[in-house]
Amino acid sequence: MRTNILIVDDDPAVLDALRLDLEREHEVTTATNAARALELLESKPAGSFHVVVTDMRMPDDGNEEDPEAGLKVVRAARRHDSLIQIIVLTGYDEVGNAVKSMQAGAFTYVGKGAEQEDSDLLKLQIARAARYRARLQASKEAFRMVEIAQERMRGVVAQAEDCAALLGTFVREWSVRLPDVNVTIDESAPETTASGDDYHGE
Repeated sequence: MRTNILIVDDDPAVLDALRLDLEREHEVTTATNAARALELLESKPAGSFHVVVTDMRMPDDGNEEDPEAGLKVVRAARRHDSLIQIIVLTGYDEVGNAVKSMQAGAFTYVGKGAEQEDSDLLKLQIARAARYRARLQASKEAFRMVEIAQERMRGVVAQAEDCAALLGTFVREWSVRLPDVNVTIDESAPETTASGDDYHGE
């Protein structure tokens, strides 16, 4: 299954490079700022995006640089979808905000650079995030199946209790209606025993 990735970065060159590098294996959607990313997230049902890759420092609606723009994306994405995994791209001077993003629910952060090892690390973290999300989803579905089984079992138990109560009522009512039956044995009656004459052989 191909991973649906939302990439958020205000640099068109970075967006193009990441899209070309990732779309061979994944479904990729891009956004140039946090506001556009939030629009895309809210316009689609939860589960539409599996992984979000977002820059930390981006311009806001007024084109002023917001050092915590990526943090806003993290918080909004987590509110929208509890299973979504977010990877934050950060410079070496933004580690403090990257730590904040992880505290807000990001999966991890990756240094933002043009080196091949940075690209390879990002691909590795995307794969790890996708696997982690899949495990969370499987656990959630398994838990829901257990809840459904418990609900059905409670229904069976309730029906059994109703049947037992109905049977108890039936027994009580008929025990009142039926007369007492006394059985006596006449001890003066002669006992009947079988003798050999009662049997005829050939």
